[in-house]
Amino acid sequence: MILNTTHRRVSCYTCTNYSNLVYAGTKTLCMAQSSNVLYQLADVLTLPLNSIEVLPGDGKEWQPYFSSQGPFLLQDGNLGVPQKVLYQVYLVAVRQMTLLKPISRLDQTEASNFVRLTSVVLLANSAHQTALSHRKSLIQASVLNPERELEFVGALLTIREASKQSLLWYYRRWLLRCIHGDNPSSHNQSEDDLFRTPLSLGVIRKELTTVARACEIYPRNYYAWLHRHHCATVLVSSCRGIVEGHSKSRQVDAFVDALLEEFHWARQWLENHVADYSAADYLVKLATRVHTTIFDCRSSSTALSREADSLEAHALSLVQSYPDHETMWMYMRLVICSINSRSLYRNDIRSFAESIISSPSQATVNDERSAAWNAQRFLDWMDRETSRPLFP
Repeated sequence: MILNTTHRRVSCYTCTNYSNLVYAGTKTLCMAQSSNVLYQLADVLTLPLNSIEVLPGDGKEWQPYFSSQGPFLLQDGNLGVPQKVLYQVYLVAVRQMTLLKPISRLDQTEASNFVRLTSVVLLANSAHQTALSHRKSLIQASVLNPERELEFVGALLTIREASKQSLLWYYRRWLLRCIHGDNPSSHNQSEDDLFRTPLSLGVIRKELTTVARACEIYPRNYYAWLHRHHCATVLVSSCRGIVEGHSKSRQVDAFVDALLEEFHWARQWLENHVADYSAADYLVKLATRVHTTIFDCRSSSTALSREADSLEAHALSLVQSYPDHETMWMYMRLVICSINSRSLYRNDIRSFAESIISSPSQATVNDERSAAWNAQRFLDWMDRETSRPLFP
């Protein structure tokens, strides 16, 4: 469950009535208790956290295991907050946040309190644009440490509903530009990429790990994959810059090897998540970026080129294994479009599609009708594209 709210309006994404939740929460916490728990929770959110989970209900069954720091679970950097308790303190946090003075007029104590309030607001509603905007201002005012904030955002992204929020991923990229690039205040407000941000290989790997975890938490996570696209762009452009700058051999190999690992990971992910179209799109675009990048003749970069060139065979094997999954046929389309006239398996895929249509029972699938329907749509697409330059 996730809330989409400003201080004037409260709404829920699920069918659960929010007012009922709050009413139920008032039975557990009075207003004074809510304020106390609010700051207990805010203090915990300043700690390094590995994961956060919103626990269903009011947490009565967890009371014997509550932390000494408040009515929530905290063990080895893993935080669990009862849902009703969270939304009770959320209302208090939003109310107090609106009573504070503008950030430019806050003293140090008030600014610190603002950080605590907004952290609780974002825990309950990670898409709260006002809270995110305030925290940006606090970073620009040197009240909030951007590196610590990046860790906090990483913890929020372990919450299922938070991991799919576009605003939170956008904010994470803003933080990366703030930490590793120029002064963020000089950037165009509409800018949302990392292309000109010189990220180290270690930072890129950490971002890729964050994305992988978010995609496991929330399947087919479009905004997480979009963030991975941005990171892959930096990885490829770094390879290009290092090679063209004639940097040391070891540095070149490290980035090229990281790209090769990314290819292997993306292929394996798609094989294990055959309904994830975003993963298929990512893999094909990664290959396209590699084809347009200048590499030298080292064995690692040669292996990378071979990996990029092998996607058509990979797509064909997945279509043959999962013909009832539309995503695999779309993956085949993406690959054919990306390689243009270099297609080597066009006749093979056409023959397979025709065989599925004529005898769907020959395919070992759960849904023969879906397999035949997917094959027919693919052939219709190929026929439409035959007259275009894509298929000379």
